[in-house]
Amino acid sequence: MKIDFHTQYSPEHFKGLCKKAIQLGLDALVMTGLPDNQDRQYKSLLIFPAQELDWKAAIEIPEYGSREDWIQDKKQGVSTKVYYGKALAIFPSNKDFLKHYDDRLYQLLARVSKLGGVTISLQDNENHFIVGSFEDSKNTYPFDAVRIRSYNTIDIHSLFHQPRPFVAGSNASNADGLVDKFAAFTQYFEQFQTKESISF
Repeated sequence: MKIDFHTQYSPEHFKGLCKKAIQLGLDALVMTGLPDNQDRQYKSLLIFPAQELDWKAAIEIPEYGSREDWIQDKKQGVSTKVYYGKALAIFPSNKDFLKHYDDRLYQLLARVSKLGGVTISLQDNENHFIVGSFEDSKNTYPFDAVRIRSYNTIDIHSLFHQPRPFVAGSNASNADGLVDKFAAFTQYFEQFQTKESISF
């Protein structure tokens, strides 16, 4: 089964996007921007709704006076930097999309998880190391998966060491977005009929 994990709903381009997805052999699209959280189908193509959520996260950055201080872990101080980003949340069909939410990343991930949903990182070049931050050999922020941008070397080369699943998505909102260099999909050896059955 081939799933594009990041597409965007546009009323005027929806049918064209779906037709192109079928032509390319895709079986399902994870799609943001839909008015509700109900699975849909266009001919043989399954449409799994997702919500795009804004988040912010803070990381403490140790400061060192020299390389020797860094080697000996002699900090001169600690600064705090705030980063901003987006994530995809896939909720069970019996749950509504979030209307009001705490956008602090740890709290947001906890809320989605409590509702039975999963959260996929949509990191970018400015905040990708939020996904890769560790504390006590565990990810600081427990995303369920990371969306790989196939055209981006930061994603491809620096995130493979992460101990969590990867999915791929095109970010397409129309048919053209599925056929250019940004096209991407995730292939499973099993078939899913609902978003609740997708495994990460």
